[in-house]
Amino acid sequence: MKGPAMSAPEEILNQIPLDQLAADLGTDEATARQAALTAIPLLISGMGDNARDDAGAVSLASALNNHAGSGLTARGTLKLDDVDTADGDKIVGHVLGNRQDTVVRSLGGGLGLDNPTTQRLLKILAPIVMAYLAKKVLGGEGGGMLGGPQQAGGGTLAAILEQLLGGGRQTQPQTRDEAGGGLLGGLLKSLGLG
Repeated sequence: MKGPAMSAPEEILNQIPLDQLAADLGTDEATARQAALTAIPLLISGMGDNARDDAGAVSLASALNNHAGSGLTARGTLKLDDVDTADGDKIVGHVLGNRQDTVVRSLGGGLGLDNPTTQRLLKILAPIVMAYLAKKVLGGEGGGMLGGPQQAGGGTLAAILEQLLGGGRQTQPQTRDEAGGGLLGGLLKSLGLG
């Protein structure tokens, strides 16, 4: 008998070596797991928010195309040394824009992480999330949800990203439980993403 399907954040988390992430962040594995399960949906939601208009959708589709087959999802086991954090910094800057400082403070404060550690977490996760979404949206292994970047209308990518989050930004019980009573929901709402 097959268990329930994993959410996109859980699938992404399963690709990340938590021991390496915890060591990189200078924390324990439980905190690293909680931090990742909170930050991943936040990044996906931010990408979805950017994809609500045609220009943002085209930009996101282009970024997804650039990350398709990046190797971050091709191998069975990811090594954090393979993650380009400079690329991650660019992705985070684009996705969160002028809200980046607010997100870092709120996310880090809710998880008990300082700002530099929280920024590092986002820079590590962003390329992994982008590679995962590229594989899911554009194809690879069984095809994707979207035929290619040329089909990326303003609402299409945003809808796909919301679907990957479980149909809506506020319906992530596993993240809410892991993050201590709705940290993610509060962050998204405070940023106008919820």
